[in-house]
Amino acid sequence: MERLLKTLPPILLVAFAAAVVCAAPAKTVFNKVKVEVRQESSPDPNLKSTGTTGGRQKTVNPHWLLIRVDYTPGQESSTRAVWCDNVELAVRVVCPGPGSKEYTAFTGVTKLWTVRLDGRTHTALMAIPPQLLDRYVSAAPGLSSIGTSVTKSQVRVEAIFRDSAGTFLGRGYCGGDAAEFNRVFRAAGKRVVEGGVLPRDLTPWSYQPQSYYDLIRPAGIEPTEIPESAGGTPVQRGGIPPVVPRKPPRK
Repeated sequence: MERLLKTLPPILLVAFAAAVVCAAPAKTVFNKVKVEVRQESSPDPNLKSTGTTGGRQKTVNPHWLLIRVDYTPGQESSTRAVWCDNVELAVRVVCPGPGSKEYTAFTGVTKLWTVRLDGRTHTALMAIPPQLLDRYVSAAPGLSSIGTSVTKSQVRVEAIFRDSAGTFLGRGYCGGDAAEFNRVFRAAGKRVVEGGVLPRDLTPWSYQPQSYYDLIRPAGIEPTEIPESAGGTPVQRGGIPPVVPRKPPRK
């Protein structure tokens, strides 16, 4: 390789070096992405004591399909806080469909306002409502059968983190690796329920203490960038803020 480089003209040498840089893999910012799936009843307030249920009976299975994603943002600095803004968590879930050889896929996105790169484990929750499980998964005429005839081992989940520019930050799977997930996702064909995996703020788990989770950006609010002249931190391509020393205050 060294002998080959010596024989290249300067222009080709620069082009070769640029090609090597472009071929370098993207940095994985979110490490140790772990995905878990479980069914949980909705933690709704107890309405029976207030009499607001009016004696109505449940029309669906109360169990949601809850997807928990644990991730560890790599620590960028030990001396100051470093953040990654406008992070998008895209989740795809594949469940067995009503037929014996059918699959149904659900997709959803959670947009995080900002994530601190602190080297600690963070958690995100997303969920599929029981009504959608009844509609697109259950073959039974009554309540959803996903809690009995469909086991968690039959559910495949993919979770991918990207920044606002689409740069890959990290990923994780449940129920198999990437190849297994892609196999069953292709088998779902056109049976894809877009938006069926809800972010935590649209589920009953939105009432849990907010300090346990990164902040979700509400729908309709666009990302805000504070210019450096106003005290903002410069952000590199890929959404990773560099460690920039603060300017001393003027005397």
